[in-house]
Amino acid sequence: MRATLSLLVAGAAVVAAQNSTSLPDLVSQIPTCATPCLTQGASAAGCATTDFQCICSDSNKNRFISGATSCILEDCHGDDFNKVISVAGQICTVVTTDNPDPSAIASASAIVTSALGAASATSSPDSASVRPELGLGILGAAAMAALAL
Repeated sequence: MRATLSLLVAGAAVVAAQNSTSLPDLVSQIPTCATPCLTQGASAAGCATTDFQCICSDSNKNRFISGATSCILEDCHGDDFNKVISVAGQICTVVTTDNPDPSAIASASAIVTSALGAASATSSPDSASVRPELGLGILGAAAMAALAL
């Protein structure tokens, strides 16, 4: 009986370790389509793009989402759109509940800075074009608002 209980506890620990993801790991999962949107969202929230504490604070999260939503709806589709929503929520959960150490924050910030540099170097002139899939804007905005909950 004790051996079985020990195995169950050990198995639960392994599963928990596999499900926990560091801040840099999560930031690196942000689809490239959303990279330019980070700047818009952070600016709307009055935060630096790499200031995760500021972006994820209760007072700024909704402003970040509002600022980034139209860009994400325009530039991210299908799996990328779903990934942005999932990862953004996970990032804020890690930032607000796990209190990541300064080296993890620095690493995540470096990833964002690098991605923003790459995005500005490869931005295309048609990235601001109007697309028919924006008709789903209300659904997308509702999904982004769900992150605030």
